[in-house]
Amino acid sequence: MRRDAGWEDRSAACCKAAAIAAIGGDVAVDVLVGQLEALDDADLVDDAGDTRDEYWRIRSAVVHGLGLPGAVAEPRLLRALGHPDPDARDWAATALEAIGRPHAADSRLPEE
Repeated sequence: MRRDAGWEDRSAACCKAAAIAAIGGDVAVDVLVGQLEALDDADLVDDAGDTRDEYWRIRSAVVHGLGLPGAVAEPRLLRALGHPDPDARDWAATALEAIGRPHAADSRLPEE
């Protein structure tokens, strides 16, 4: 997925996230949520001018993948709401919304 994040079109990354989701169960969820949590400030595909877009594409692809297994992802996503990276927290909340649990994050998100 990281290699595909450099393309303007996120469809290849979404296909890979869907393939991981098709594995099913906790293993697939752990891999996908791990992708949300593991991104840092490094350039993903050696294109210094496009770093934020790369992160958006990979995170949105992961959220797409997490929407496929549905509720099985909820406990892991709730734990991801405590991640130190605010982007990872935001995307975990977005993933909860994608699986039909938009209010699950409400009690776990810090007040600002």
